[in-house]
Amino acid sequence: MPCRKHHEPRLRLRRLWGALCLIALSGFAPAEMLQAQTDCAMELTEAEQKFYGASFDEAIAMAEHCLRQSGLPLSAQLRAHRLLAMAYQARGDMNQAKEAIRNLLQLASNYQPDPVQDPPRFVELVKQVRVEEQSTIKEPPALQPSNSGEPEASKKKKGRAAKWLLLGGGAGVAVIVAAVLTSGGGTETTSPRQSLPAPPTLP
Repeated sequence: MPCRKHHEPRLRLRRLWGALCLIALSGFAPAEMLQAQTDCAMELTEAEQKFYGASFDEAIAMAEHCLRQSGLPLSAQLRAHRLLAMAYQARGDMNQAKEAIRNLLQLASNYQPDPVQDPPRFVELVKQVRVEEQSTIKEPPALQPSNSGEPEASKKKKGRAAKWLLLGGGAGVAVIVAAVLTSGGGTETTSPRQSLPAPPTLP
């Protein structure tokens, strides 16, 4: 019994220390995520200032850096993709601008640009990408012929074989008909030639 009482304080201390560590670890991740969200919001604000100051490359780099952060809320992701699309469009890179808009629409399919705050070119580009995406979904797949896997050379070889088969069969029939005609058909019999009568005897 004395030995057990001697170890009880140590066990309680270990349990208390483990609980404190668990609480600290559980609160560390949300605090880190909150800090990342705050930093990203500030970075996007600065990136938008770079965009309106015609520093498109810097705006793109800052928006992409923000998107690489983990745990971003949807609003921050939409804001970053919107900025990327506008910056790429202003720089003349239309393929990258459309890709950024497609990523934006994947996150929020009902996204609508603001015609008051957004540039008119960006508003029109969002409409264009939306129409392209809808036409791609509605377009039916092309039907493939059943013998599409057969090589063209095999088709030609089969055609030539059929042609020679027809010609060979016709030639064989012609030979048989000629043989029948030359042999008289094998059914008619030629009558034997009659001998002339003997001359009369002279007196």
